Amino acid sequence: MFLKKHKDYGKGNILANKELGISMRISEKVERLKHLLMTNQDPENESIEETWVDIAVYAVIGVLFRRGHFQNFEVNPDRK
Repeated sequence: MFLKKHKDYGKGNILANKELGISMRISEKVERLKHLLMTNQDPENESIEETWVDIAVYAVIGVLFRRGHFQNFEVNPDRK
Protein backbone atom coordinates (compact mmCIF):
# COMPACT_ATOMS: atom_id res chain seq x y z
CA MET A 1 0.00 0.00 0.00
CA PHE A 2 2.82 2.41 0.88
CA LEU A 3 4.55 1.97 -2.48
CA LYS A 4 1.29 2.30 -4.45
CA LYS A 5 0.35 5.52 -2.69
CA HIS A 6 3.86 6.91 -2.91
CA LYS A 7 3.79 6.42 -6.68
CA ASP A 8 0.42 8.22 -6.90
CA TYR A 9 1.12 11.08 -4.48
CA GLY A 10 4.87 11.53 -4.59
CA LYS A 11 6.48 12.98 -1.51
CA GLY A 12 5.74 16.68 -1.95
CA ASN A 13 2.61 16.55 0.21
CA ILE A 14 4.63 15.08 3.09
CA LEU A 15 7.68 17.29 2.63
CA ALA A 16 5.52 20.44 2.52
CA ASN A 17 4.06 19.97 5.99
CA LYS A 18 6.52 17.54 7.56
CA GLU A 19 5.60 15.68 10.75
CA LEU A 20 2.73 18.03 11.54
CA GLY A 21 1.11 17.16 8.21
CA ILE A 22 1.62 13.44 8.82
CA SER A 23 0.00 13.73 12.25
CA MET A 24 -2.92 15.66 10.74
CA ARG A 25 -3.49 12.94 8.14
CA ILE A 26 -3.44 10.30 10.87
CA SER A 27 -5.90 12.39 12.88
CA GLU A 28 -8.28 12.62 9.90
CA LYS A 29 -8.12 8.85 9.41
CA VAL A 30 -8.75 8.22 13.12
CA GLU A 31 -11.76 10.57 13.11
CA ARG A 32 -13.17 8.80 10.04
CA LEU A 33 -12.63 5.42 11.68
CA LYS A 34 -14.26 6.54 14.93
CA HIS A 35 -17.28 7.85 13.03
CA LEU A 36 -17.72 4.64 11.06
CA LEU A 37 -17.36 2.45 14.13
CA MET A 38 -19.65 4.56 16.34
CA THR A 39 -22.38 4.78 13.70
CA ASN A 40 -21.91 1.17 12.58
CA GLN A 41 -21.81 2.39 8.96
CA ASP A 42 -20.51 0.53 5.97
CA PRO A 43 -18.23 2.98 4.16
CA GLU A 44 -18.93 3.87 0.56
CA ASN A 45 -15.27 4.30 -0.33
CA GLU A 46 -12.30 2.75 1.45
CA SER A 47 -13.05 -0.09 3.84
CA ILE A 48 -12.47 0.08 7.58
CA GLU A 49 -9.53 -2.28 7.12
CA GLU A 50 -8.03 0.04 4.49
CA THR A 51 -8.38 2.91 6.95
CA TRP A 52 -6.41 0.93 9.55
CA VAL A 53 -3.75 0.22 6.93
CA ASP A 54 -3.58 3.92 6.01
CA ILE A 55 -3.04 4.83 9.66
CA ALA A 56 -0.24 2.27 9.88
CA VAL A 57 1.35 3.51 6.64
CA TYR A 58 1.30 7.12 7.84
CA ALA A 59 2.92 6.00 11.10
CA VAL A 60 5.71 4.30 9.12
CA ILE A 61 6.12 7.44 7.01
CA GLY A 62 6.41 9.44 10.24
CA VAL A 63 9.21 7.19 11.51
CA LEU A 64 10.98 7.27 8.13
CA PHE A 65 10.66 11.07 8.03
CA ARG A 66 11.97 11.47 11.59
CA ARG A 67 14.99 9.29 10.78
CA GLY A 68 15.67 11.27 7.59
CA HIS A 69 14.97 8.36 5.24
CA PHE A 70 11.68 9.52 3.69
CA GLN A 71 13.20 12.71 2.32
CA ASN A 72 15.50 10.71 0.01
CA PHE A 73 13.17 7.80 -0.68
CA GLU A 74 12.45 7.08 -4.35
CA VAL A 75 10.13 4.51 -5.93
CA ASN A 76 10.88 3.00 -9.30
CA PRO A 77 7.86 4.09 -11.41
CA ASP A 78 8.01 0.84 -13.38
CA ARG A 79 7.66 -1.32 -10.27
CA LYS A 80 4.24 -2.86 -9.84
